[in-house]
Amino acid sequence: MKKVFTAMGSFKIAYQMIKSGLFKVVTKDVPYTEGIIEVLNENMDVDTIIINELLPGEMSFKEVICAILALKSDIEIVVFVEEKTQELQNFLYSNGIYKIFQNNEVDFDTLVKSIIGEVDKAPKVLDEKEQALERVNKIITEAYIMPQISFEKVCKVISIAGSYNSGKSVMTCLYGREFAKKGKKTLIIDFDVYNANIGFMLDKIPRYVYNKPATDLKAQTLHVCENLDAICVMDLLFNDKVEVETINLEKTIENLKYDYDIILIDTTSNHNNKYLSRILNMSDEIVFLAVPTKCEFMKAFKLFQVFTKDFKIDKNKMTLILNKTTNFEVDECVYRENLGNLEVKGRLRYNEQMELIMNKNDLDRRLVWLEN
Repeated sequence: MKKVFTAMGSFKIAYQMIKSGLFKVVTKDVPYTEGIIEVLNENMDVDTIIINELLPGEMSFKEVICAILALKSDIEIVVFVEEKTQELQNFLYSNGIYKIFQNNEVDFDTLVKSIIGEVDKAPKVLDEKEQALERVNKIITEAYIMPQISFEKVCKVISIAGSYNSGKSVMTCLYGREFAKKGKKTLIIDFDVYNANIGFMLDKIPRYVYNKPATDLKAQTLHVCENLDAICVMDLLFNDKVEVETINLEKTIENLKYDYDIILIDTTSNHNNKYLSRILNMSDEIVFLAVPTKCEFMKAFKLFQVFTKDFKIDKNKMTLILNKTTNFEVDECVYRENLGNLEVKGRLRYNEQMELIMNKNDLDRRLVWLEN
């Protein structure tokens, strides 16, 4: 039986939950925002909190959400809002909150189903690692990062760019997985010629087929899963030591478009690489990742200056996504003002479990999102 409490400014829902016998309500309805934190400090054994955005108090709605997650990161939060604005939904999605109802929009039975599923069915139990992957996948699919990608052309080339350790490779794999699930024939090209690791993340050993001409990149393609392929040998062909003058990079990518709906390119963070400018300019869209800390901000700022001033990249085809966000991050307005007034199109919260999955070589968990 789930342990819950409400912070709605009304005892109505709490009373219905008690009456239903489906929940253990740990306290009466909390009438102000600070009271939520007080209840949690006294009783951490709570599974779900139901909160009204309009709840009065000294703490704002967003402040109390962050404070709750700081105390208990795995708690389920259900929110009722006055209006489902894009900005508010993005904030909630970035914090792993997906059960969002508009006031007077939902009846009690619907609320019960959203928390425990159908009453006659046991809810699916996920371990911590599965929950971490589930949260990341939901952010990618339910936040508005994915819908930004349109399909006006036969094939779309999307480059993932950003400074070192901003999460380009992970994001590339997640995009690949989601596009493949949507039935889009997708190709990932690992063009991080200095730190190529897409093959590792996809549990594929990169191999170079020597009996084929260098210009035949199709021969270097690895099949990952349904609708998803990858090329992981670009570091052998396009590094600073090897001159591959026989390959017309732009024409080669253009030829690959005939076989795919989406081509995702994981780029290098080294702006001195002679191919980076060409890759970005031939891309239809660029997802620019930035980590909102002071040190990482300077890296992102310098790289953005190179892209727009030196490479002459049209910033209108760039999408800014803040990755690894925390409660102590640099305000996103600092990024907007210094990165060409780019609108922040998505936010991905830092997740220790996701780091553990990637760094502990837990292939079973790492590939759950590829298999589902």
